[in-house]
Amino acid sequence: MVFSELILKIPYSIAWRIINTFRKKKEISFYCDNELDYIVFKNIHKHLNNITFIAKNKKVQEDLKKYNIESKLYPQFPNVLIIARVSLHKFPEKRIIKIGMQHGVYHFKNFISAKKYNRFDLYFLSSKYEIEEAKKHGMKNLVSTSYPKVDDFFDKEKIEEFEKCKSKFNNKPILLFTATWDKSGLSAVEKWYDKLNLLKNEYHIFVTLHPWISEEFKSKIQSTQGIHFITDSDIAKYLYISDYLIGDTSSIIGEYLALQKPIITFKINTQGRLTQNIVDMIKDISYQIDTFEEITPTIKKINNSGDIKKETYTKYIEKLYDLPLGNGGKQRAEIIREFIEGKGF
Repeated sequence: MVFSELILKIPYSIAWRIINTFRKKKEISFYCDNELDYIVFKNIHKHLNNITFIAKNKKVQEDLKKYNIESKLYPQFPNVLIIARVSLHKFPEKRIIKIGMQHGVYHFKNFISAKKYNRFDLYFLSSKYEIEEAKKHGMKNLVSTSYPKVDDFFDKEKIEEFEKCKSKFNNKPILLFTATWDKSGLSAVEKWYDKLNLLKNEYHIFVTLHPWISEEFKSKIQSTQGIHFITDSDIAKYLYISDYLIGDTSSIIGEYLALQKPIITFKINTQGRLTQNIVDMIKDISYQIDTFEEITPTIKKINNSGDIKKETYTKYIEKLYDLPLGNGGKQRAEIIREFIEGKGF
C-alpha cells in the first residue's frame, strides 16, 4: 500500500459508502490514467454497454473525446472498476469489484509483487501459458483470452484503412523503430536515435517511443528531417504497414509477432526485471544485432534468404496468445459481463 493510499483510504471509503447508499443504479467504470489506457480497452468497450469512464484529469478527458468518449473527472466512486494498470491506490475501498488487465501482450518484464495483482477480483492475461507462469509467481484470480489490441489486425474495416495508408509508402520498405523507457536500463534507443538520417534514403522511417522516454532522445528524433515521428497513442496502423520492426525489449514486439513479420532487436543482457526466459524468447523471435550498422545487412540477408523465423513465430504466438487471434475484445467483454452478473449485477 502506497503512502497516498493510506491518506486517502478513510475519506474515500466514507464518501463511497454515502454515495452508494443513495445511488439508484450500480456504476461500472473504466479508469483512464492516460489515453493509452483507453486504447487497451477500446476493442472490449465495443462489446460492453453502460460503461462510465473516469479520467485522471482534464487533459485525459479531452484526449478521450477524440474517441467520442465522454468521461467524469476523478475522484469517482464506482461499484465495479475496470483498469488497465496494477495500481489501485486511487480506489481504496474493498467493496469495489476490481477487474484488471495489462497494457501489453504477455509480460516482457518480470511480474512485480503478486500482492498487487491479488488485490483484483479478476485479472486478465493473454494466454493460458502466461497464467501458468503467473501462478508460479503467486498470482490468483486469473483468466486468459487473446490480446484485444491485436484484434485490429483482423478487422476488415481496419485492414482497409491500414492498406490505404500503406499505399502511400509503397516506393520503399518501411522500418518501424521502437524503444522502451531508457531509464529502465532495458532500452537500446541510444544506439540509433541520432543515426536515422543514414537510413532515410533507402527506407521510410517511422518511430514510436515509450511515453517516458528522456527528452534528449525524443527531441533529436523529432528534429531529424524525413522521419515520421508517431504521436498517436494507437499505433496499430503503423505496426500493420511496416515491413520490419526494430526494437529492444518493448512489449510492442509481442503485438508485432501477431503479424508474423521480421523483427530486429538490439541485444539486451539479463538484468533487473528482464529475466533469462524473456531474453531467450526475444532472441528466438527476432534477428539480434549489437550495432546500428548491422541493420541494413540484416535486412538484406532476410530479403535474400527469406524469413527463417517463420516457424518460431507460430510457436511463440501459441505461447503469448490464446488462439484464435482477432476476437480478444469480444471474449473479454463476455467474461466481464458474466463475472459482474455472478456478483449480483
